[in-house]
Order: sequence, then C-alpha cells, then structure tokens
Amino acid sequence: MPSLYQSSIEKPISLLGFNHHTLQLTAVLLREPQPALANSLTKLLQEQPLYREQRIDVYELFNCLGATQIGDIIASLTEIGNGWLNTPLHSQQSIQSIHKLLNEWIKLAEWIIQHGEIH
Repeated sequence: MPSLYQSSIEKPISLLGFNHHTLQLTAVLLREPQPALANSLTKLLQEQPLYREQRIDVYELFNCLGATQIGDIIASLTEIGNGWLNTPLHSQQSIQSIHKLLNEWIKLAEWIIQHGEIH
C-alpha cells in the first residue's frame, strides 16, 4: 500500500510557520471526524486572523495546540489520507493535496521533537 509519510528527521528542520490556508483546510477536513480539533483550529484562526500570505509563528501554533493535539491532527489526517488512497472517488490531485498537508504537520511535529519542547 502506498504511504503518505516520508520522514525528514535526518535533516535540520526550519519552519517559518503555517499559513492561513493550511490551518483552514485542516479544520475543514477534521470537522467531521475530529470536531474538537477542528474547533481548536477555527478558534485559532479567529483569534489571529491572517491574510493568505501571512504565516502563524510555529511557537504560537505550538503554544495554542500543544504536542498532543498536533499528534492527533497528524493521526487524523493520516487516517483520512489512507481512506482516500483506498477509494477510487478521490483524484490524484486530492491525494497529493492531503499528502502535502500531512507533510506540513509532520514537519511541525519533527521540529518540536528536534527542539525538545514538550508541553
């Protein structure tokens, strides 16, 4: 079975932050399977309105969500992506989009691990 995950832990990770679209798309995808996580992201977007080009700082994102919720987001997106891989209803472009989204969250988790900041 194809995999959505490809680790980059061997390389130093530098994150500039997450853009509005990444957070909004994640909230939409999680709305049904994980409404509490979706609400956390929606609340974050409402509290810190961002323009499409702007990014939310990774420290701010981590402080708002914490390691556990970030891990839950990755697990949920992985489950959604694996479901999409197993059904012919989703286009290759949709699969690539969720793969890219998942990789953004994985990079954040790897950054947290490298910086050793656990809340």
